[in-house]
Amino acid sequence: LDTDLEFVDLFNNLDSISKRRDPRLARLAAVASALKEVAGVDPSPAKIFSTAIETLDGTLHQNHIDENVLLDAMSTQKALLDIIAIAVTEIAPGTLAATVSHSSRTLRGSIQACMSLDTQTSQSILFTTRDGLDVTSSLLCSACKAISGLLRHLPHTADKKTVAELFRSTLLVLLSDTRSKVKAVAVREVCALLAMESPKCHIVVHKETAAFVNRRMNTSLKMLAERKSAEDFIELLDFLRHCLIFLDFTVVGSRIMKLLVSLCEAGSVSDHIHSDSIGTVYRSKYIVLTINAILATTLAMLEHDAAAAKREKLCSFASRVLASLVQQQPILIYRHGAGDSEILSSGRAVFGQVMLSSCQHLLRGNGEERKTGMMLLPLSIRHIVNLSEPLDTLDDDSVAFTLMPELSILFRQLADNKLSAPQLHEKCVRDCLVAMEVVLQSSFEITWEVSLKPLVLLLLQMDSQSIHVCRCIKRLVVLGAEMSEDGTRRLGLDGAISSLVQGCGLEILWKQIGLSEACHVIQEDAEKGALAKSVLWLLHLMKSSDTERGETNLNLSFFQQTVLPLARFYDSQATKVTTDSLKRKRTVLALWGLFPSFCRRPTDLESVFPGLAPLLVRAMNDERYPELVAIISSGLMTLATGVRNRKLGNEELVDGEEVVKIRREADRLEEVSEKLIPSLFKLVENIHAKEKDVQQMEVEGSEEKNVDKSHKVRSLTDAIASLSQLAPQHLIQRLFSKVVQRLLEASQADEDLSEQMCMLLTLSQALVVSESLEHTSISLLFRCLKPLIRSDETKPRVQKRAYKVLAEICQRRADFVRKSEQLNDILELLTSSLQTSQVSSRLMRIKCLILIVDSLDNPKETEKKQILGLLGETLLSLKDSNAKTRDAALKLLLSIAEVQEDIVLVVTSIIAAAGSSSSHMRSAAVIALSRIIFEHSKDERLLSLLPTLLKTVLVLSDDPSREVTKSFVCFVRVTVVVIPKEQIRPLLPDILHSILGYHRGKDRFRSKIKIIIKKLVRLFDYETLMPLVPKSDSRLLTHMRKLSEREKRRKLARNSQPEALEYNEMVDSDEEDSDDGRTLLTMGTMMTKRSRATSKRQRSSAHSSASMQRSKAVLIKNDTDGLNFEVGDLTRKTDTASFSDESDSESLIQFDSSGRLVISEDKFDDQSMSNADSAGTGTEARAKFTKKESDANRKKGGRRKQQQKLGAQYKARSAGGDVKKKGQKYSPYAYVPLDGRSYSKKNRQRAVEQMSDVAQRGKKRQKR
Repeated sequence: LDTDLEFVDLFNNLDSISKRRDPRLARLAAVASALKEVAGVDPSPAKIFSTAIETLDGTLHQNHIDENVLLDAMSTQKALLDIIAIAVTEIAPGTLAATVSHSSRTLRGSIQACMSLDTQTSQSILFTTRDGLDVTSSLLCSACKAISGLLRHLPHTADKKTVAELFRSTLLVLLSDTRSKVKAVAVREVCALLAMESPKCHIVVHKETAAFVNRRMNTSLKMLAERKSAEDFIELLDFLRHCLIFLDFTVVGSRIMKLLVSLCEAGSVSDHIHSDSIGTVYRSKYIVLTINAILATTLAMLEHDAAAAKREKLCSFASRVLASLVQQQPILIYRHGAGDSEILSSGRAVFGQVMLSSCQHLLRGNGEERKTGMMLLPLSIRHIVNLSEPLDTLDDDSVAFTLMPELSILFRQLADNKLSAPQLHEKCVRDCLVAMEVVLQSSFEITWEVSLKPLVLLLLQMDSQSIHVCRCIKRLVVLGAEMSEDGTRRLGLDGAISSLVQGCGLEILWKQIGLSEACHVIQEDAEKGALAKSVLWLLHLMKSSDTERGETNLNLSFFQQTVLPLARFYDSQATKVTTDSLKRKRTVLALWGLFPSFCRRPTDLESVFPGLAPLLVRAMNDERYPELVAIISSGLMTLATGVRNRKLGNEELVDGEEVVKIRREADRLEEVSEKLIPSLFKLVENIHAKEKDVQQMEVEGSEEKNVDKSHKVRSLTDAIASLSQLAPQHLIQRLFSKVVQRLLEASQADEDLSEQMCMLLTLSQALVVSESLEHTSISLLFRCLKPLIRSDETKPRVQKRAYKVLAEICQRRADFVRKSEQLNDILELLTSSLQTSQVSSRLMRIKCLILIVDSLDNPKETEKKQILGLLGETLLSLKDSNAKTRDAALKLLLSIAEVQEDIVLVVTSIIAAAGSSSSHMRSAAVIALSRIIFEHSKDERLLSLLPTLLKTVLVLSDDPSREVTKSFVCFVRVTVVVIPKEQIRPLLPDILHSILGYHRGKDRFRSKIKIIIKKLVRLFDYETLMPLVPKSDSRLLTHMRKLSEREKRRKLARNSQPEALEYNEMVDSDEEDSDDGRTLLTMGTMMTKRSRATSKRQRSSAHSSASMQRSKAVLIKNDTDGLNFEVGDLTRKTDTASFSDESDSESLIQFDSSGRLVISEDKFDDQSMSNADSAGTGTEARAKFTKKESDANRKKGGRRKQQQKLGAQYKARSAGGDVKKKGQKYSPYAYVPLDGRSYSKKNRQRAVEQMSDVAQRGKKRQKR
């Protein structure tokens, strides 16, 4: 019994334990109660222990002839052993030592008595027990736990002979038991005893275990030498895999390693390779199995988290293991044909794992051990790589996916030794690279996802200028360039190159592969030609790989002297009219796309950037490459932001070399920005001017139409904002003055200068974002924005842009907004401009209001009144067609409620809007109330107002507007959840009449109304609600009640377990789960929770499928007799009522294949049926079914048969169309009644498919 019960819990909670459904716990509680009565009132653990031992001893001396009595006695013994295991932990060690002789004799007797039972008796007990377990096995398991608990708490002063006899004749004997569960428990308990540290277990346990292992090993080795079965030795190795680390593993390990070497030599003999005899294959298989078992045992010992005292021995043992394995030939051992594919794969994996674990131990050791590990590592890598190669016949990559991740960990550990032994490390990684380069071969392609990662880790530890490194990296890049297919191989190659870019840096990788030379030489060298053709792929990979985690200390000089010349080369090639012109233009853009990476933290900004800045400006003005604007702007923003952050982060540091350099970089960037920022301003103006010219000329198909103008302008303004933070103040003020002056002139001009005004507002926004403008400048800008916001004479985008600038002022300059006079001006501006506000400006206007309201810390009463005046606009915005505007309005509503602090005042103002003459406003007011109630559901003032508020809103239930109905239903749904139960009871009639009395939109909102009713049912009950429901809607509540009761019955039926099950009923049933998940032999369920859920889903799916099949049935009216037949399934017809849970399953109406009624014998008497048919339908033959046959038919899933297609009984076998067969009087397709439910969106396709054999479609599929 796997239970966590403790002694106190067991004897203090006997009543609750006895009521549990588990029969084993019930028996345990009964036995514990009996022991408690015998031991007296409030017995001690020692008294319970001694009483249990005496009782157990008494049960062993009884002679049980009857199997039922024997079964009951064994169940009692098991419970006694469980109680002993629980009580022994509470007894003093001295007491246990004093009574160990009697305890040992009793426990040994219980095991001997149990094992003396013959197989036949044991099997009979297995068939009669109802707890799903073999009583013999569970008794032995409990005995193991009791004996282990006793040995664990015995002091070292206990009699050694008695302890040795107890341990030897119980746990060690059960280690060889044939029952897997008993053996597993015995192994676990022995290992637990050996693993004890403080206090240690009795010394006899270690001695007896070592002697047991020695005896078993001698016997097993003798059998191996005589070429007998190796199963006994494999079982011993399985035991050693768990406990060898606790024994003298150096001696035992040496013995099994010697055997391993012998087996490896025998398994790799070349004579066996070409031998096909059965004996050779059989011996080879057992050799592989034995080798695998030895390696698994060794691996478990090496990977054990041993104490510091054992680590030195483990390291020494690991060196001997590694030295032995590197001399073997694992490829020959695990050759094809030496065993099953699974055995070979697991063997190759464990062989490599042992080598990797041994290397890790050596690299963690002292100086000599580390040196040994580095010397043996290349040979080990060679073996590991060979083992990871997929077999030709299997194409299995599981070994590589096991070994390569561990190899990556080993290489990271190797990198830690680079400083301690640089020369040895250099030689080691060079030799390892030779072994690892094999993974670049085509045979390793399916493993590249994992095998290239350790190769990259190895390359990053070596000298970047090494010939071997450059050759390997170039080969890796060429493989990626030549590969055309996508998938895991492509992902592996891309991931490896990305890791190289992040590890060694973009510049170093560029030089290693000689990218510039390869791009100029295409025809002469095949390798460079392949690289040049795929340079676009490589450049994109470099750009995506160079992130913040990668190498950031790049040189702008490299970009200027290496990357830009290559871009010019491809640009010159692109001017030639060829098929590759577009590809070369993309290559130019990809080369420029590396510029932001060089701007992240350049080392030569002071010397290079002043000369590079003019080139950047010219490139951005190049009309052939409009995409360069966004690329270069991103780089400039990255450069300026990085310099500013470094400057701010080092302001408080003492002047040092690094700090001085950062300040010089900031000063140099400040100097360059005096020329660069005006150029960027001019570029923004040019973009707007070109856009205006294009619009005036109405030119279509221009090259610039594919470039997102807003993206370019946004990138430029971001760059301007970042550079302005480092620019001199006089430059910013001068530029701002010019922008404002031109903005005023454009706003007062007679002609339409909307584009120019948008451009100037964009530049103003960039200067505001930089936070470098003075307070007077912000005030001047605000005065310039007023007429643009108030006026609706300009184009909508001008007003929208003005609102964006105002939003930036409110967000960035809170000091300006919080001033009383400025706040009044801003609020007055926004309230007075409501009538002239454009639709496209509404979102930014709402954002401005949100920023203003959120900036108020302690608003005055006048300010609160002004804020409350925004409520009308906020409510209308809740119904805006733009989802972003609606979300922003909802946020503004909550901000207004938070600022007002008086939630009742806000609710009162909103409810006043519910009486508006506009349905739009009424719906918005109800939606706002719903959200306010939801967010402030714990406010006592609001809760006291809810009944009156709900009664007021219920008046809107008769509103003819659908949007009002929708918001009303949502309000009721929210309120029902929030309002207390005692407050909602008087309003129940009004609520139910309101939500059920509206028939115009009830179908549309039926699901939401049902949710409300379900909530009310949970609060009250159906009896309370039924009298309050309108008569026209009482059927809905009745239907919901039936569904609820039906679900309760099903749940109760699923949870209930019958006492017994009739044997004949179980045997005769052919259903999938005839015994409700209980097994035939034990009557106990073997289904897990997941399997029960799966079975439930399957039953639900079958029930749904049957329902759909019934809905497909089409009634066909025949001739003048007026009889209707259901031709969905002519072989069996049932009334639809028979599928109800409440219907009688015995009254199924059935038809035979000719359409005649089938009547069972139990329903009608054969003698009372007349042969004449009053309807004149001809003679009918009755099929006679007994009740037993009818039940068997029904249980065999007759109702689940798939219905035949419509008219299948009348189709001709060898010709098209239908035939009138002999004996069929009726014309099949005279009349098919229509059912509206069959032609809904959900069922339309099914109905059409059902008629597919009756009427064929045309060539084109029609919707209707």
